[in-house]
Amino acid sequence: MYRIGLFSKLGMTTIKTLRHYDEVGILSPAYVDGETGYRYYETAQLFALQEIISLRQMGFSIPEIDDIVHGRDAGSILGRRLASLEAERAAVADRLSRLSDYISGKEEGFMEEYKVVVKELEHCTVFSAQATLGAYNDLMEVMPAMGQRVAEEYPGTVCAEPDCCFVVYRDGQRKDTDIEVEMCQTVAVKGKRASGAVSGGASADAGAKDGTKAGADGTKADADGAGANGAGAYGIGGAGAGADGAGDGGSGMPAFGEIVFKDMPAVTVASALHKGSYETLGRAYAALFRWVGANGYEVAGPPRDRYIDGIWNCESEADWLTEVQVPVRK
Repeated sequence: MYRIGLFSKLGMTTIKTLRHYDEVGILSPAYVDGETGYRYYETAQLFALQEIISLRQMGFSIPEIDDIVHGRDAGSILGRRLASLEAERAAVADRLSRLSDYISGKEEGFMEEYKVVVKELEHCTVFSAQATLGAYNDLMEVMPAMGQRVAEEYPGTVCAEPDCCFVVYRDGQRKDTDIEVEMCQTVAVKGKRASGAVSGGASADAGAKDGTKAGADGTKADADGAGANGAGAYGIGGAGAGADGAGDGGSGMPAFGEIVFKDMPAVTVASALHKGSYETLGRAYAALFRWVGANGYEVAGPPRDRYIDGIWNCESEADWLTEVQVPVRK
């Protein structure tokens, strides 16, 4: 037998550790002298000590090791730790991939404009409508008209704060023409449908009146049409609808479909911020899709734009701020 000091040297550990292991019951001395209190260990106990040290190096806690060495639910404990380590490995691999991509981007210059992050978007409720756009700037007429339609047909509807107005590209890609979109605005409260409200789409002549509409030239419209229910982005009474809202005198505005209220599920997205005109959003998407592929992600849904700053609060088109998002999965 070996006294505790010598045994600690043989096992490459400390006397304090051996005493602690004795106290918690995972490795007790083979013999304790009743007169001196000296603790003695046998050579065979080195195997038990090695197992404990090995389990500690795997990240197990002392209570977990106690259960494992005494055969209490050992399989479940080991399985949970394996799953945890595999998740950690995947997370580290993801960070390494992003770091490598970031360094490469810095060296090649394309990361200066767009920084990509992965984020979790929470579940939300929206009102939405579908449309086919001739060009991206058509949104400046169609979305305010949609907001005005909601204000008229569902009075009392309140937009969520912070405001979140976004467009989902229904055909899974951005195009220059014939752009299939679903326009969405998050809401905190759905108003009660007005009596006599007529469901259905808005025709091309249901746009904003000539004197107030915001066209593709980026002219900022009169925002007096924003009521107590919110005026964020292109939402209810938002910029572009004008004081009179969606009227009968406009022409050339694309039609949009029936207004629906719906739940949007939570989703993981890769996102980047784009400053400037909607017509140059293609650069942001090119950088975003390149990043998704380079970092081992898969596209898991249609891309979308979230409008943060725009014609409703910026004098210059150069100051518009849009977040481009692509749903992803590993």
